[in-house]
Amino acid sequence: MDNIVWKLLTALALCYAENHPPDPPLSSGSLTNATDLLSIDLSKEAKLRELEKQDKKTSGVIWLHGMNTPDWDTNILNLITGPSAARLGLNILKTKMVAPMAEKRPTSILPPTFIPFLNTRSWFDFSVMPGLSVISPVATENKEDLERALHTRVEKEIELMIEEGIPSENIVLMGMSQGGALTLYTALHTKYKIGGFMANVAWQVLLKTEPPVDQPIPINKDTPIFHMNGIADLIVPLNCGWRTKAAFKKVFTQYSLDNVPGTHLTSITAITIPKIYCWLKINVPQMDFSDLSLYSCPAACPTGFELIEGQNPGVGQIGTASTENTIFDCSDKCNGVQNCCSFEYSETTKWCYLNMDCEPTDDDDYLDYAFCSKGCPTGFKLLKGDILEIFGDDSTESTIFDCSDRCNGDQNCCSFEYSQKKKKCTLNQLCQPTNQIFGSGHSFCTKGCPTGFKLIPGRIPGWGQIGTATEEDTIHDCSDKCNGVQNCCSFEYSETGYWCDLNMDCQPTHGVDGDYSFCSRDCDPSWAGDGYCDDSNNTPDCNNFDGGDCCPPYEAVEGGWDKYCNKCECLEPTTTTTTTTTTTTGPNCKDKAKTKKCKKWKKKGKCGKKKIAKKCKKTCNLC
Repeated sequence: MDNIVWKLLTALALCYAENHPPDPPLSSGSLTNATDLLSIDLSKEAKLRELEKQDKKTSGVIWLHGMNTPDWDTNILNLITGPSAARLGLNILKTKMVAPMAEKRPTSILPPTFIPFLNTRSWFDFSVMPGLSVISPVATENKEDLERALHTRVEKEIELMIEEGIPSENIVLMGMSQGGALTLYTALHTKYKIGGFMANVAWQVLLKTEPPVDQPIPINKDTPIFHMNGIADLIVPLNCGWRTKAAFKKVFTQYSLDNVPGTHLTSITAITIPKIYCWLKINVPQMDFSDLSLYSCPAACPTGFELIEGQNPGVGQIGTASTENTIFDCSDKCNGVQNCCSFEYSETTKWCYLNMDCEPTDDDDYLDYAFCSKGCPTGFKLLKGDILEIFGDDSTESTIFDCSDRCNGDQNCCSFEYSQKKKKCTLNQLCQPTNQIFGSGHSFCTKGCPTGFKLIPGRIPGWGQIGTATEEDTIHDCSDKCNGVQNCCSFEYSETGYWCDLNMDCQPTHGVDGDYSFCSRDCDPSWAGDGYCDDSNNTPDCNNFDGGDCCPPYEAVEGGWDKYCNKCECLEPTTTTTTTTTTTTGPNCKDKAKTKKCKKWKKKGKCGKKKIAKKCKKTCNLC
């Protein structure tokens, strides 16, 4: 009974919050029946009707409201798409903007048994709050309702815009709360390829029962998707965004999540509207924008650099400022200067500033300057956060490069933290941050992979080549799992989704995907020249292609020269014969390590680990 009462009170709070917005609803004069659906067409305001008749629409925005909140959501849409320079700045004369409304219906989250008069406008029925939905092993959203809303409401509006002559690549679907959830569902299942999707305070429905990676490849797999949730949102908490991101990153190449200050009803503000504007300008540039917009967007950073919000006040930390024709010229200048870790560039003034610091010291952007950072010195990957517990001694280092050198000189160091302001260098044994809160000018640089593995940018799409993906608490647990599986040459780990994928291939086949770290076995000199071909050692820098173990003539070793490799390729330039034969086992079979140790390792189930298998062939029954 307590659970029912709690559920009822939560639902009432949701309903009250979404039906008591701070701003008044639109006047009835702005409502029209533009289609056979009950909809709000904001592009036909009375004062613009005559002008708009003379202008052909070239762009389209479809807005999906939240549960029972069409008026409140419509006010938000009007706020961000109006002709005023203070708004988002879409050209209202060239952009058709519609907001179809869901039917009034009972929903399980608001039980009619207790509140018979509450029929809300809802796109689909759902029975638990979003925070529970994304971890539920059973479906909590109604699949039939979702399909009906997709095909008879959303796709109907897309079809009408296309019939009016609006190119599909100029149509953007936006939604808030429950409407945002339907937006994400549409991105995964619609038959129309459109310009983009923007979901606010939303979650992916049926996340566990219908994982996105198990669905047919969506037609919008390369379409930009912007997912924006509020940090202080109690209705759609942060885990909704994190878990949606972990699932969508496996399917969509241009999905991004941004957790912004705000609650369920206050995440779209004067601070976040420029984010939406710039996302549209960069990702859907063919849309028509108003010339009255005051917002300017930083240019995208060239390959090898990451765009970070903020600035370093002044005219750069290296040399003097210069003028460069393009942002690429500025990045080339940074790449040509020793110890340059970031640069700042303005498309309007053409000024180029070079910095030693990798992170901005001020959180606020300056005009249209783009702060482009390499992130961390070579061999390290930049992550957001810090580690509260210190595993190494602090020291004072002049630059971040000195701090990275100190970490490279310590075999137990997997990451370091560097404060640009205090010049403080802290070494850590852990590879991942334990806390997501950190100050300005703080860099968390990780080698990205535990000892024995090296970080390589990229991904192998799917759930891994060995077995199925599992959830592991830490990257170390994932590396231990790889070490315990024969022929595992690499693994991929997501720090937000906790997914661990094991692979036989040592190299990634595709580009970087989300927060996945691709960890490949590092060169182990002790394996070179032992008669066994090792894929991870089969490189020119590792004892000249594993000491020749992958090319003929082959040694007579127990189990065959190809026992520990998957590809088993002869890659030495002077050898043309590829490895396709096998050898017989040698006459001797013995343990190289002490038998007592081998028996202990075998009891602990470590015979699957390559190093132990080689040392304990007899005890592990590998002869």
